[in-house]
Formats: sequence, structure tokens, C-alpha cells
Amino acid sequence: MRHTINQVDKLQEKLGDYHDCVIAQNRLQRNLFDEVTPRVVRHTVDLLQERKHRLRKKVRKIARHIKLR
Repeated sequence: MRHTINQVDKLQEKLGDYHDCVIAQNRLQRNLFDEVTPRVVRHTVDLLQERKHRLRKKVRKIARHIKLR
């Protein structure tokens, strides 16, 4: 049971990180940061997209190891 709780905690943390990336990406794409150049916005959005991809892989791996009864 302790193992499952730890895995769920890890899953929750990664999902929270993913959500943060989505919010940041949306704000950048809506140009809420007027002082940032379009080139920097594109680069940052690309980096966030890569991070989301890595987080999705981690979430799937963690979710596969959660054993629910």
C-alpha cells in the first residue's frame, strides 16, 4: 500500500508539472508578455513542448506501475 501511495504522489507531481507547462505555453502564445520578442516566445514554447513530451512519458511509466485493487 505504501508503494502505491508513493507512486500516486509521484504521478500527481508530474501531472502538476505538466499543467504548469500548459499554462505557461498558453500565456506565451497569447503574448501576455509584451516585453518578450516573438523569437524568444517561439523558442520557449518549443522548450515547453519538449518538457511536456518528457513528462507524458514519465506519467505513463508511473501509471503502469500503480497497482489498484
